[in-house]
Amino acid sequence: MVSSTLEWGTPVLYLHSPDGVLFNIQQSSAEPTQRPEPAPAPEKTQISPAQSSDTREGLHRLWTILTVVALPVLVAVIGILFILSGLFRGGSSTGTPTAAGEGSGAPAIVAASSTATNTSEPTGAPPTATFESTPGSTQTSEPEPTPLPADFVRLEETIYGRFDPNVPGNVRLDAGRLYRFTGPRQGRYCRAEFPANGLVWVLCAAIGQPEPTNTPVPKPTAPTKPAPSLTPTPTPAPSLTPTPTAAPSPTPSLTPTPTVPSSVTYQVDVVKISLEEMKTLPGCDNPTLSNNACIVGPGKLNMALDALNTNEVFPFTSDARLLTIFPTQTRIRVVSDSSALPVTTIGNNTFVPEPGQYYKIVVKKEL
Repeated sequence: MVSSTLEWGTPVLYLHSPDGVLFNIQQSSAEPTQRPEPAPAPEKTQISPAQSSDTREGLHRLWTILTVVALPVLVAVIGILFILSGLFRGGSSTGTPTAAGEGSGAPAIVAASSTATNTSEPTGAPPTATFESTPGSTQTSEPEPTPLPADFVRLEETIYGRFDPNVPGNVRLDAGRLYRFTGPRQGRYCRAEFPANGLVWVLCAAIGQPEPTNTPVPKPTAPTKPAPSLTPTPTPAPSLTPTPTAAPSPTPSLTPTPTVPSSVTYQVDVVKISLEEMKTLPGCDNPTLSNNACIVGPGKLNMALDALNTNEVFPFTSDARLLTIFPTQTRIRVVSDSSALPVTTIGNNTFVPEPGQYYKIVVKKEL
């Protein structure tokens, strides 16, 4: 709902219609049912162009009045907020009040009490408070000085010291520090106790102590040895009592301890010979057509013939003497003897038999 009595006529002015009718709808004659007639619309007052111009002029005057009145008020509110923000910012950054007429121009707030009066000097110094004394109360202007600890003295000027008198290293000791002379001296330096720093060597003159005098220290003298006397000292004559000699101890007999060998070693060598030479060897005088090797050496040995190409082992004894060996990579070794000790075989005991060739297998026991 429009609050102004003139605003409702604004659409009519822009409509340019003499009667305010927006649409003219023709009624159909074939209407089956008769609709109820609409209620008559309220009469609208037509506003003339003169009244419209008066409305616009009134609105313009109203806007001018609001602008003239509201603008200064807005400027005043902004200024007050700016001043207040400056006061609060200044109070938080400096914890002390300022005298009137100083600073950024903000008014100074001075708190007054019933027993104190604030006076400001023309030089701009901060105000001082004067307190009135009440009957029965005493007022002291300055606090009493704190008594110094026993044997301690206050340093009158800034000096420098060192923790080791022989090593340069300055320790700054400001004026007003407490110290106590402990007594030890070394050269021009005296040792004093400075709390928080501990024992520090400083110049004796800096703490009012006389410097030690350089008195030469006497060197220690060696004790004098007594002069030897020229009177010969008689030596006692040796006694002629014979010294008994100890009887010789019997020499233990060195019986050799028999050593037991841990293993037995045999050397096996294969040598090429002819058929006639093979027949002259003991036990090999009557070979067959297939025999091509003869064993020469001790009997009762367990031996083996290893076919290296097929990884086959053919055991035999040294008492057999005559052997038939096929043309393949062969190794002959001793497996065991009557000592039951482990046996090791060395020598030229690996060969490949050639067709029509005869061999002598020589077996020897290593000592």
